[in-house]
Amino acid sequence: MIIKNVMYLILLILQLWSLTLLASEQAQQSHNTLLTFKETQPVSAKDLLSIQFDEELYAESQHFSDVAYWHKLTFPKISKESPEQRVHLGLSYYIISNLDFYLFHGNELQDHWMRGSQQTWNNNTEDYKGIWIPIELSQQEETTVLIRKQGDSPLLTPIEIFTDEEVTSQKEQKMLFWIIIICSLSVLLAHNIFVFILFRQSGYIYYLCINLSIIVALSIISGFARWIFPEEVSQWLTRNPFLVFGVGTWVLYKFSLTFLSEVNVPSKRSFIYKYGDVGFLFF
Repeated sequence: MIIKNVMYLILLILQLWSLTLLASEQAQQSHNTLLTFKETQPVSAKDLLSIQFDEELYAESQHFSDVAYWHKLTFPKISKESPEQRVHLGLSYYIISNLDFYLFHGNELQDHWMRGSQQTWNNNTEDYKGIWIPIELSQQEETTVLIRKQGDSPLLTPIEIFTDEEVTSQKEQKMLFWIIIICSLSVLLAHNIFVFILFRQSGYIYYLCINLSIIVALSIISGFARWIFPEEVSQWLTRNPFLVFGVGTWVLYKFSLTFLSEVNVPSKRSFIYKYGDVGFLFF
């Protein structure tokens, strides 16, 4: 029995380790700073075309904030012979509540995209491959992209720019990455369900819940929540990530108590054993 529990713990550690690595990979910031504007009062995107942006505000715009921030990207006008008539912006951070992209040719608004986690924009789940913004470059005037971000989470903006050929490859890699995560954890979950049916050990309930919480947590961090859940569910999950992580931590705590009960650690008379659940509730 102890050997089985040790194996369960090893599997758990491997899952949490993979979660940490994947989360770190997805949350990496771009090393290039962007021109930034801090919104202290409501302002339209068109009005911002004539307002000064400052690179020095970029660092503070990557943290928690009660206000909205804007970024500006500019592209010079292109010739008809230019091989690149269009570029694509890719953003690998998915929990900004309100995220808007505005495309201008000169002073004329050409398009507007909403890509925030609390905004309704993914009408076709089958076509969802993350946050990608196609930017048509102008042959007559300078092209400007304004990005507005606002939310309760850190406002990270790891933006990268790709050509048409590059973005196709990047989207395929993104889908492959998601499929590997989902399939690997789903197979592990199915295996654990089968083992639970065979052995009927109560501690396995918590272990199955840990499996589920890892899948949900990764869906938030890696961006595939909108791919596997209805949009309303995805919005709720990204609105309450700390609740998801907190429940996962509590389940891990309960699993640990079950695993350690065989060696009577902690003692049933200890403070942790008696009031641990209450502590998690207040947390």
